[in-house]
Amino acid sequence: MFRVGGAPDSDTETTLSRGLDLICQGIALLAGEDRSGWTGSDRAALVLELGEVSERLEAERVRAVGEWDAVTAWVADGALSAASWLATAAPISRTRANQLVRTARLARRYERVGKALAAGDLPVPHAEILATATRGRDLLLRRDEDSLVELAPTLSVDDFTTAMKHWRSAADDEMASADAHLAFVERSVSYATTLYERVDLQMSLDAEGGATVIGALQAFDTGPDTAPDEGGPADGPRTLAQRYADAMVQLCAEALARRQAAGHPTPGIDGMIDVSLLGLGASGAPGLDEPEYFDVHGRPGGSEAPSAWDPTRHCHLDSVGPVALDVLVRLACDAAVGRIVMRGQSEVLDLGRRARIVPRALRRAIRRRDRGCVFPGCTAPVHWCDVHHLVHWADGGPTNLENCALLCRRHHVLCHEGGWRLACSPDGTVEIVQRGPGPRTRPPRPPGAGAPRPPGAGPPGTRAPTPGHHRAPSYDLAA
Repeated sequence: MFRVGGAPDSDTETTLSRGLDLICQGIALLAGEDRSGWTGSDRAALVLELGEVSERLEAERVRAVGEWDAVTAWVADGALSAASWLATAAPISRTRANQLVRTARLARRYERVGKALAAGDLPVPHAEILATATRGRDLLLRRDEDSLVELAPTLSVDDFTTAMKHWRSAADDEMASADAHLAFVERSVSYATTLYERVDLQMSLDAEGGATVIGALQAFDTGPDTAPDEGGPADGPRTLAQRYADAMVQLCAEALARRQAAGHPTPGIDGMIDVSLLGLGASGAPGLDEPEYFDVHGRPGGSEAPSAWDPTRHCHLDSVGPVALDVLVRLACDAAVGRIVMRGQSEVLDLGRRARIVPRALRRAIRRRDRGCVFPGCTAPVHWCDVHHLVHWADGGPTNLENCALLCRRHHVLCHEGGWRLACSPDGTVEIVQRGPGPRTRPPRPPGAGAPRPPGAGPPGTRAPTPGHHRAPSYDLAA
């Protein structure tokens, strides 16, 4: 007799051997019995009696497999699973081995099922149907275990199969509803500012909310960009992720604009920058070719470069924190600007009213003339565009029809943070007069780079603000 998982004690082995010996003796008697004179009813009775005995033996085998599987005895023979061991060591198919193990585990884990199977109240075929239909639905099976065990012996195998199909369908609907509600309850959107002047967004939505956001992104996505040599934007095509990022920003900007137009209190993009910094952005000439230093009063003409980092300077966006100078310079192209004169770090001496850099009438004229982004090859519509000063107003550029043009956010960023420059040709078309150096690779993230930027700190590896020590006045910007 073949056994695994350790030898039983002598009393157990004696009882086990006696029981199996009696079974074998009974089978031998049946096999040697002369049935030549049996009637049809006698033969039918034998079939039924053998079925009952076979059912009891199969129930015992299920119980034995469950106990054997519980101690993972099959691992000792190097098998990868209980089913693979059975399919190899016992004369059964892999499908039958899987079914046997599944039923055995059900009987072991669910007390009412195990007791009913051992007592003969739950036929093995019904237990197998129960094990298959309830797979992956443990919580609902624990709730309905008693009623299913009581129902099983009252139905034929086929009828119980049908009943369990209905139960499984109802259980799946209930689980799907519970999962959908859980997804809604656990919905979340969070954001965090990083040391690399980025805002990282994380979003988890239920199915309907997610479909709404995906639909909005797809609606605002302009589709794949055409290559530059085929008439597309000169800075090349964007990736799908970049297009979706642009779409997200644009749909939020339009939503804010509609709320503001409807008269609702609407938060904008507020920032603050020292007046001495405005003329030093990449879009303005000073500071690009020949370094221009400032004295302690903010007047040009200093002979030595000041400290590379000055924690007293203002160059930040509300809700985000310190940002690159060029970001604020770009926002100042088309924003409402107000003057704030301060003494020291906290005393406000004068707070001027905000005024739009680009008057409404001039904006209408620019929009009517340009009808969209003027960057070569770009087809962004007019409502996606900001007014860009070809020569920034902080550098002495006028705010008039000749010095202003429409740029979508993508190309407005390119002409400030990206270092590109545009100019108006004599025939009135906009041309690229300087291409930027291309995106820089991000340096290795220092330890703790995911933490928010501490107030008044200038950690190593971050971009240093433009030199200078002038404190007042500052500009309060609202895009």
